[in-house]
Amino acid sequence: MASFINLLASDLWSEADILARVRAQVEGIVPTARQDELRTIMLGHIAQMRVATPTELGEIMQVGELTEQAAVDAAAARADMALLHGALAYEAALARLNQPEITQPLTVMHTNAQGVTTKVPNPALEQDALARATAHTVIDTASPEVLALHALRHPVVAIEPEENAPEVVL
Repeated sequence: MASFINLLASDLWSEADILARVRAQVEGIVPTARQDELRTIMLGHIAQMRVATPTELGEIMQVGELTEQAAVDAAAARADMALLHGALAYEAALARLNQPEITQPLTVMHTNAQGVTTKVPNPALEQDALARATAHTVIDTASPEVLALHALRHPVVAIEPEENAPEVVL
């Protein structure tokens, strides 16, 4: 089931954003003030302090159905957000691996707190290797769903040959 999350965009929704959206769905049909009134009516009805009218019972049922649908919509949005997070991590990993590898210099000069300067292994080499290994792990462990979303977000565009371009034979 599709949710209200746009998987082709890079907009990240927090849990608070998702909850606000589904609450707004319900409130767009039954305002919060009326929902509060209906809760009070239902509590009075349950406690046998008053009898809810058929119209009120219908509204109470409507709010219940809207709330259930909002819960379903929120679950779908959470699932889509998890998928989008995976696709964005995959894209970031690809971008990281497309950056040139750091191979030089092997050592750098380091001055300690006492002012003594020594030659040490270049920490950028280790950081680069770690970042690349992490990127490879993200790519290697990407789920089929993440790969499918990545393909959808980055379609391959066929390049048509120019009309009078010479044919290239290999």
